[in-house]
Amino acid sequence: MPYAITLKCYIKSSKGSDDVRGDHLHAAFFNILSEGSEEISRKLHSEEGRKAFTVSPLFYKGSMVFSLSSLDKKDLKTKDQQLRDGDQVWFRVTLLDDSVFPVFSLRFLENPNPEIRLGLVELLVREVKVTTGKEAQWNGFSNYKKLYESAEPLDEMTLQFATPTSFKQGDKNTLFPIPELVFKGYIVKWNKYSGITIDDSLINHIEDSVILSQYDLKTLPFLEGKTITPGFVGTCRFKIKNRDKEFLKIINLLADFSFFAGTGKKTTHGMGMTRRIINH
Repeated sequence: MPYAITLKCYIKSSKGSDDVRGDHLHAAFFNILSEGSEEISRKLHSEEGRKAFTVSPLFYKGSMVFSLSSLDKKDLKTKDQQLRDGDQVWFRVTLLDDSVFPVFSLRFLENPNPEIRLGLVELLVREVKVTTGKEAQWNGFSNYKKLYESAEPLDEMTLQFATPTSFKQGDKNTLFPIPELVFKGYIVKWNKYSGITIDDSLINHIEDSVILSQYDLKTLPFLEGKTITPGFVGTCRFKIKNRDKEFLKIINLLADFSFFAGTGKKTTHGMGMTRRIINH
């Protein structure tokens, strides 16, 4: 069962630091797991290939508000902003493996005001949200069978890439949502964790049948200490030429799954945070 969990926090102590990196959040995630089960933490950390979790960057303000066309960067700390004690921040974790959620949630069930350390910064967790519904923008849960059965055979979809996204191809970074690169990652994670297999040959049909019909994207680098990874953010619309209902259903399933899976590289450090935009 996949989960998307948002954690609303306040800065308890910043100790003069203005730098919270993706590796800090990555480490904090494993520290939380270790307190519940060192065995699960070690197993997940040593896992080969696509990981069973994602972690977002640290966001500022009480919520993140998006327009359809672009990321509202008011919730992202800029270089001239300093972390201040008492500031409200939040971040997001998604889990793809059923065994991880009870271990991760144990920390927050046993302690009414848990603290999280991110480098020199200490956070006080005030609210943990997993609920789903119309008001839930970035948190929610489902199960793999429900995701599969509820996918509709629609011939177009819009995805939003909320944090810098890119794809590794050999020793190169690809800064564009080429359909087969986007959906290949979803297929790999789905097959690894869902227990409902999608035929890998589908990737060949994606290349022939899924086209990028519209996009509003811009490049935005992902900063992690001294490391800069080029990426893009924004929205894009995919059009499906293949009218086979099962193919349409699977592509829509993968688009829905992107909410939990993330897109592209470094999703465990803050890149590739994704969701489907429903056009009314």
